[in-house]
Amino acid sequence: MQSICKRYIAVAISGIGLAVGAQSALAVEINDKLSIYGYGHQAYMRTNANAYLDADKKGDWSYGALALVIAATLDDKTKVWMHLHNTAETTRMDWAYIDRQVSASLALRAGQIKMPVGLYNEIRDIKFLQLATLAPALYQEASRMTDEGYRGLGLTYNHAVGAGSFSWDGYTGQVVDLEVLAGTAKEKMRRMVGGRVTYNTPVDGLRFMASTYDSRLQQGGGLEGSRRVWILSADYKANNLDLKAEYAPMKFFGIKSKTYYAQAGYTLVEKWTPFVRYDYVTTDSTQSDDPSYYQKTATIGVGYKFSDNVGFRLEDHFNRGYALPAASGETVAGTGKNNWNMLVASVNFIF
Repeated sequence: MQSICKRYIAVAISGIGLAVGAQSALAVEINDKLSIYGYGHQAYMRTNANAYLDADKKGDWSYGALALVIAATLDDKTKVWMHLHNTAETTRMDWAYIDRQVSASLALRAGQIKMPVGLYNEIRDIKFLQLATLAPALYQEASRMTDEGYRGLGLTYNHAVGAGSFSWDGYTGQVVDLEVLAGTAKEKMRRMVGGRVTYNTPVDGLRFMASTYDSRLQQGGGLEGSRRVWILSADYKANNLDLKAEYAPMKFFGIKSKTYYAQAGYTLVEKWTPFVRYDYVTTDSTQSDDPSYYQKTATIGVGYKFSDNVGFRLEDHFNRGYALPAASGETVAGTGKNNWNMLVASVNFIF
């Protein structure tokens, strides 16, 4: 048991901590100043062609993690969040920052922080809070569409507008590349600035978002360039229905790419949640007819909650094109199979 815990420890911060705390009835309150939350998952993946995420025809169990979120209250307006991450591949401290509630409407934070981008970025590691174990291409590392976090300063400002409300996020600093933390750095991240605006409509559970950020970076050999991403998001979650859709174009070192998805799930008898998703990504818009640079994915799956804190999920991803396996380097461009599928089964939990 000790070796398993050592292999799969993680600790998250920011919106992760808030999301875990809001969902968890089993959080450990050490005292009125210190709380510990957690989440994790263990997945089995198998493909019938095109190796991806360490999975192939033989199957693979390495897609798993355990996370512990530590929140320390300094005073009635100030908290510190910390995140240590340990998977089968790496061990690292991912996030650590201080959060100051300046007023009822304004919050400031400084440190290493989850980037407020789109619907899933702040909870991309918490599989329990998502419909599918395998995230949309927008949030998969191979697509290079979104970074997980940044080191710098950020703020959130909320205000009401009629029966609805707006939330504004702004941040600046330096992108944190987790591969750099893991010792496989390929790029040197430089300055970055970004923002997100969220409109919570008067309709219960319906919100719209627009996110963007621009980062300057340097690749090996001294080549300098930028990454500019725009994300438009729509989300409705109420009455057992969960609907999400996002569209994102990106320009990276002069290469244009884009992705979009639409997803739907419905919870039956508070335990079963069947879901479907259609996902499209092209890693180079000028070569979008080449299956090495595009991928269309139809996903069908079902989740089952054993309790409020433990669930099981089974899903199958039917793919045309193999842009993500090629981008990850696990399948050589021009040699992959055009039509292939990926089976994912997982147990996920939160406390």
